[in-house]
Amino acid sequence: MKKSQVLAALALAFALGVTPIISTVNTASAFTVADSEKNVKGSATVDEVKNAVAAVKGQYPTYKNMVVLSDLIALTGDDAVTKVDSLSATDASNITTILVNNFGYKQTDADKITNSKNSFATQIKEAVSVALKVKNYNTLATFWTAINDNDDKAYRDIIPTINNAFGTQLAYNSQVTVAATKDAYTAAVSAAMNANKTGSYQNYVDLYDATSAAAKNETTYTNNLNKVLAALKAEGVLNNKGREALASYLGSTINPTISNLTSIVTNSAAQLLNNYSAWLDVNDAVIAAEKNAQGFANEYNYNLVLNIAKALQVAVPVLDKTNEQIAQELVGYKGGSTGDGTNKPDDEKDPSAPDTGILSNTEASASTTLAMVAGIATALTAAGAGVVAYRNARRSSRK
Repeated sequence: MKKSQVLAALALAFALGVTPIISTVNTASAFTVADSEKNVKGSATVDEVKNAVAAVKGQYPTYKNMVVLSDLIALTGDDAVTKVDSLSATDASNITTILVNNFGYKQTDADKITNSKNSFATQIKEAVSVALKVKNYNTLATFWTAINDNDDKAYRDIIPTINNAFGTQLAYNSQVTVAATKDAYTAAVSAAMNANKTGSYQNYVDLYDATSAAAKNETTYTNNLNKVLAALKAEGVLNNKGREALASYLGSTINPTISNLTSIVTNSAAQLLNNYSAWLDVNDAVIAAEKNAQGFANEYNYNLVLNIAKALQVAVPVLDKTNEQIAQELVGYKGGSTGDGTNKPDDEKDPSAPDTGILSNTEASASTTLAMVAGIATALTAAGAGVVAYRNARRSSRK
């Protein structure tokens, strides 16, 4: 139905005394009929802003990859990069040195660990594994960990095993707490170990400290390394030259570091990344929309959505749509629940596929609005015709 027909039908309904209720149309879409035809600014509800945010997160895997990469690149030049890159051969050698000097471990076996061509992470895991096999080490480690974590239950639970291993008679009833007894209990365990020659208490403390530090470094390093590798290897993040640089670096070392990986990007981002800065602009627009959306339909909310659309237009130049058309599709996004508070499209994209389209499973809001208005207009036209017929019938009956 053409706009002129819609307006004519509405005019007829008013002339016949029928008052159309069309306020529901405004809640069905962020756009009026004029907006849909002229692509002029309209208004958006807070839910429609949420739809737009969910559309970006659900439709574009590259968006998520770029956000992860951005967070990790932020480590470069910061104290955090020192922490995640602190992993080195020293972690394994500290453990093996203590094992050789204080626990009779063979130097040749220690050398097999620290001189191996495996990654530092593998060396540390092997050194920790050897430490765990030292007699009574696990018992003492559990005892000290409970103290460090201020875990009263774990503390009481390990005391019977401590008593059995070192001949102490420490109480472990419900009144025993870390805060109240740790100093006295550690002193008692130390004295018993030294007196019974079950092993120097301090030697075990040194082994525990070295093992705990190495295990913590290995976990932190592995987690961050996996995150940055996943982000760099994801489809659409690096261009061909970037992928070649990544492959070259990974092929030249068995011990990659976070700082070296991020420097591949930060030293020449323009040459190696696909639209990185453009996706950061998308993220800025998404964050602004999440933070600033107002709780009622207005133009301000619409502009938040329009800013996302403008940023997407640059990040995904193949969209070939106006900013307003993209905005209309964003607010009409109908995603399914993922269980984590976000939305996803009913027919979710293959994450490995390039981000080349937008919201293919969603009808434009403007089209929905036109259809609803047309339906209402048709109903009103029919109602108007009924009123005319009724009046004619009454006139006939009076003659």
